Amino acid sequence: MSNISHKINGRWTQRFLSFVDYIDRPWVVILMAVLNVLPILLFLYFTREPVAAVLNQNLSVSVVQWLSSYSLGLFLGAVLFLAVYNFLPKIANAIAKKSGILKLEDALILKEAFEDIVGIKSDRIGGECETFLSKGDNSDPGQLFKSINQPDQQIYFTVNTIWKFLEKISGNVGFDVRLAEIGPEGELLSWYTHGGEPPRHDISELDCPDSALRHCVATKSVVVIPDIQKEAEKTVDQHYHMFEESEKGSVLCYPIYHRPSRSYPYVLCIKASKVNYFTAGREDYYKWLYDQFGLRLGLEHSLRLLKGD
Repeated sequence: MSNISHKINGRWTQRFLSFVDYIDRPWVVILMAVLNVLPILLFLYFTREPVAAVLNQNLSVSVVQWLSSYSLGLFLGAVLFLAVYNFLPKIANAIAKKSGILKLEDALILKEAFEDIVGIKSDRIGGECETFLSKGDNSDPGQLFKSINQPDQQIYFTVNTIWKFLEKISGNVGFDVRLAEIGPEGELLSWYTHGGEPPRHDISELDCPDSALRHCVATKSVVVIPDIQKEAEKTVDQHYHMFEESEKGSVLCYPIYHRPSRSYPYVLCIKASKVNYFTAGREDYYKWLYDQFGLRLGLEHSLRLLKGD
């Protein structure tokens, strides 16, 4: 579980968050409350004369002298301890929000997305199973296989599910989600788009050197464009093809590997309306997240090949 957390959130960020989570446990909270008594007393001792007078009456002369000798260091130490203890959870929440870390609610939405993908396929197979049982053994196995397996439909549904998942977890950020079908020689063949709406630009228009999609196909690796405006301004190693000067946001291109054919038949292309929604350095997180969908897309691609599509 810790390895997954490191991939999602980053190793050092996760270690910090784990530490904050650890000190938030009930028995640690009780222990820290007890330990807080000393710095609070020291703080009051150095800032409130009545408290100092009462404590001086009950402390030995040597202790009072020691407190006087190290008063500044003890006072600053007490203030620092109280500040760190009280602000650690706030710092952790700020880091989580800024880093786009997957929260529990997001993980549940992700689980729901996978259930939707499996559910629609289960309903289709269940319907065919009812028909088969009503007909007995008279159904043609070949026709039954083709009726049960509708990989194109399932691929469209998976792309739409990715779009819905991102929309749910990202608030006011808008997304354009497409799946590019790639030929055996790296040709850009066609789009699968969320909502079934045809894209405004044909996929062939991205078959150029300054295309993030073409770069992803060529390198067979994740391509992250944090700011498409800045990327378009580059004169060297530019990897975004602008169609409109007003375009803003960030882009992720993720190659989908198909193990049986040892190929990359698809590239998942996601454009976010927010600059830096996708950022460099979080490739482990993107791999962990989109590989979950990639496994399902790979299964449907296998069925496409078996059907001869």
